[in-house]
Amino acid sequence: MKRFFSFKRFVKYLGYDIVNAKNYFGMSLLICGMMPLIVYLFFQLFSIIISGHISDDTLIPQVTALCVSFCVVVLCFPAKVYGSITERRAGTSRILLPASVFEKWLSMFVVTCVVLPVCFGVLFFGVDALMSVCVDNYSNPLAAYIFNFKKMLADLSEDARIMGMHLDYTGLLFIGWCDSILIYLLGALFFKKSKIAKTILVLMAFGTIVSIFTGSLIHNGFSFEITDDMGIEQINGFLDKINAFAYWYYIAIFVVINVLIYWRLKTIKH
Repeated sequence: MKRFFSFKRFVKYLGYDIVNAKNYFGMSLLICGMMPLIVYLFFQLFSIIISGHISDDTLIPQVTALCVSFCVVVLCFPAKVYGSITERRAGTSRILLPASVFEKWLSMFVVTCVVLPVCFGVLFFGVDALMSVCVDNYSNPLAAYIFNFKKMLADLSEDARIMGMHLDYTGLLFIGWCDSILIYLLGALFFKKSKIAKTILVLMAFGTIVSIFTGSLIHNGFSFEITDDMGIEQINGFLDKINAFAYWYYIAIFVVINVLIYWRLKTIKH
């Protein structure tokens, strides 16, 4: 059993993994966390140049900052921190570290799916909230919109029924993050060169197949539109099915990717 998993050995390896991630991606993560300030400054600079005054619409740079920083972290972190495992010299050194394959896989999972999103979230949403307090024309923090997502949708659509809808998105956000970054981690472990580009190409091919499948469903008459005559129970009945399907879909991807990552760690040779 100790050969497969030792808590003391795992903690030591996890500590090494976290320090290694900090050394390789710490500064990049700090810049991504500061993205609300960076994008806001550029947005206002262009606003002054084009219109001659500071813009009061700051939700656009907030959302832009979140999208940009999310893409940078998800795409770049796995390749920068774990990409060297496919190299002969650095990869051999990591493979020879005193830890089982399961412990190495578990450490990767904890770093990418727990430590990284917590650090990124604290930095990004902390800076965003601080700017909301310190800057007069800055919009509400993005975290407030996320926690009051249904109210925001109801206000935008002017449809009070949304407040009673079953919109279960918190769990999907977390497992969506896990699936996204684990896919690029798998690409970083499989491909020796052009890791990000090749992973994107594979995702594009997979997306094409999924699009064909969903297109056939739509062609066969599968559609849904919320109309004024629909009651909340009818809407929620459909949303419950969508939520269940989304969870099973994301969980299936989650399991398959983790199995492939574990298999790659076990079979990698130089």
